[in-house]
Amino acid sequence: AGSGGGADCAKLKNDYLATLDQARVCDKGSTEQCNVNSTLPGSCNCPVLVNAQSEYTTLAKKQQQAMTAAGCHYAACGIACLLNPSATCAQQTMTSGNTYLCSGAAALQ
Repeated sequence: AGSGGGADCAKLKNDYLATLDQARVCDKGSTEQCNVNSTLPGSCNCPVLVNAQSEYTTLAKKQQQAMTAAGCHYAACGIACLLNPSATCAQQTMTSGNTYLCSGAAALQ
């Protein structure tokens, strides 16, 4: 790793969060890709539901380990994390086109 001031935590974190976004993508109608046990920490250290069968999830886990190994830590955002009692592949309309993401039916019962 060359000389210098250690790892660039901001870059590691940005790379991880970009991969995490990809890891949330799932296939419409899938019942196996999204489950409550398949989560990774998001930007506030709250669990984010991810596609258990995605190569992006595997990559994100490696990037998360690299951040931990480099001593990079998230700042807690001071918010309560929503618990996800269930997980489903749900359509998102924030982006152009029809993207399906792993989503939780958080709290609202």
